[in-house]
Amino acid sequence: MKIALGMLIIVASTVVANVLLKIGAVAGESSKIFFGVLGWTGAAGLCFYAIAALIYAWVLSFVPLHMAQVIVAAQFIGVILAARLFLSESINLAQWGGVALIAVGIVITGWSFDPA
Repeated sequence: MKIALGMLIIVASTVVANVLLKIGAVAGESSKIFFGVLGWTGAAGLCFYAIAALIYAWVLSFVPLHMAQVIVAAQFIGVILAARLFLSESINLAQWGGVALIAVGIVITGWSFDPA
């Protein structure tokens, strides 16, 4: 249960990080105070990546790398959904098809995992 929660936090943190970085990237130049590239929103996004990285390192002590990476691939689905829901980005039918293929790949790989 702890590992599943950790994986969920990793995926959620990377989704939030991507959204915050995007918001920061399109902000006005005056708000980009770190090296002229990054503002507070972007810095917060990097903090969310750091949280995800720390938890990922912990999860890797329990889960094989290849399985952890497959599960974390759910972040790609999450980022696309967040881009649509929170940033009003348009996602075309082919891209939704790609999202479905990622989901199918995660499920197939998960089902085929033999922890022995």
